[in-house]
Amino acid sequence: MATRTLNHPTLGRMRGLLSEDGKTVQFRGIKYASILGRWQDPILLSEKLVKDEDEFDATKHGPSCPQHPAGFAYDISLVGNVALTRESEELSEFECLNLIVVVPVESLDKEEELPVMVWYAGGLSVGSSTWPQYDISKFISASVDAGKPIVGVSISYRLSIFGFLASEELQTPGNYGLKDQACAFKWVKKNVSGFRGDPNRVTPFGESAGSIFISTLLLTEEPLFNRACMMSGDTTLRRPRTLEWQNTHYQNNVKLLGLENESVETRRKTLYHMSTKELFTKLPAFQNWSPTVDGKFIPAEVTLGMLADIKSAVGKPKWCEAIMVGDVEHDGTCLKARIMDVPNIMDRLDNALKASLSPTEAERILEKYGLSGNLTAEQQYSGLLNLSTDLRFHFPVLKVAEGWQPSKCLRYHFHQPNEIEGAYKGLISHELDVAYLLQNFGSAFSAQSQDLGRKMAGAWVDFAYGDEINNGKGGVLVIGPGENFEFVSEEEYDKKYRGGRGKLLYEIGWEKCFKFGEMLQGV
Repeated sequence: MATRTLNHPTLGRMRGLLSEDGKTVQFRGIKYASILGRWQDPILLSEKLVKDEDEFDATKHGPSCPQHPAGFAYDISLVGNVALTRESEELSEFECLNLIVVVPVESLDKEEELPVMVWYAGGLSVGSSTWPQYDISKFISASVDAGKPIVGVSISYRLSIFGFLASEELQTPGNYGLKDQACAFKWVKKNVSGFRGDPNRVTPFGESAGSIFISTLLLTEEPLFNRACMMSGDTTLRRPRTLEWQNTHYQNNVKLLGLENESVETRRKTLYHMSTKELFTKLPAFQNWSPTVDGKFIPAEVTLGMLADIKSAVGKPKWCEAIMVGDVEHDGTCLKARIMDVPNIMDRLDNALKASLSPTEAERILEKYGLSGNLTAEQQYSGLLNLSTDLRFHFPVLKVAEGWQPSKCLRYHFHQPNEIEGAYKGLISHELDVAYLLQNFGSAFSAQSQDLGRKMAGAWVDFAYGDEINNGKGGVLVIGPGENFEFVSEEEYDKKYRGGRGKLLYEIGWEKCFKFGEMLQGV
């Protein structure tokens, strides 16, 4: 195991792990905040990692947040039948606020401060920066190869019931996972210069839940970063909920845990002391965990209309210079269990259409998505996949981009089919873009696909460097199929790649589309 030592001016001396290609060094298991108890706010750490002149061993991963054991395998399955091995499976409720810093080796002996990209590796229910599919070392190596080296940071935070439970009965305001993330950005601002990073050029990038979180942090007042890259998700996909809604969600969990007949005092005592193992034995792997509108950290509810209004400051704070936002063609694959596999889904579709749209609009939707008449199972699946993708992912991307000046918004869409054996081979599945971008699946991808991944990494890094979007020409970046990588006009994109479906949803309007999408998903 090859290592490299860094003398950090604040954190002290640490030993990191060199990558196999020798281009980067990874400093793991760095604790950025402490947790004093269950459902308590994080406390930012600032002291040295070890006492006196000792050396901190940053070659080992820190613990991840406790979570359902099914999460890792499920996450890999979204890409395909690939075996990846975790180096660490350690879990700890109170020692999970760790991060990883990846630094180009060539930069360690230089004074120049590099742009910083912060990767979101977790989800809402499951995930960890220690999972091998989310290792950012190859991404940082690609930045070195491109002649635009960056410093990378990968963060972990509290998930599911530990990160997002809010309840009047427990007197828990929620948003703990988001507060962890905000704390991590404060840590980055304070300490990244010691890793040769520029604290004034910080760009988070994340997919799905990571993207949702970045979008949600754009609702807060405190400046946390400078640019933002959001991949397949915005704050309305898992929108901040009122405490009234959260109370209902809490009661559902009380029933799942078998505590509905206990007194309030007994419930509180039990929930504060129940072991993590018992919690995840009784609770499902995935639930609709959501941020909370608490009037402080998240001041108010948010809508797609607010995000799309260029005159509104909601989701567009002055402290964020620019955004990158996009999706993949079949993001709805992650909603398979919630939509496509539901036995009575066509009845739900019919009810959602009647409750949300006019008869004419409903007819247009059914025709455009091929969901009218007698359908084969394949036709129904395909139509519902496109519909769920467009309502929950693609149309929100269009609306979020609408709220920013074109010169400050890079919009992209991923269309490279999945070539890996598995449930989604041939589709452009949710999370596939991350596999290309971070390059951790190796020979499971063809040489051409690996080249496309490096080209993607270059575009993401260019954005972090603040390069002019498409040399000031505007347009939409299209990635794939056939390793395609080009900018086209918005009109050409919708017509060629989406069959005019974006135009239809615009004509129906965001309010109706949003209601329709939530009803179809059943949330």
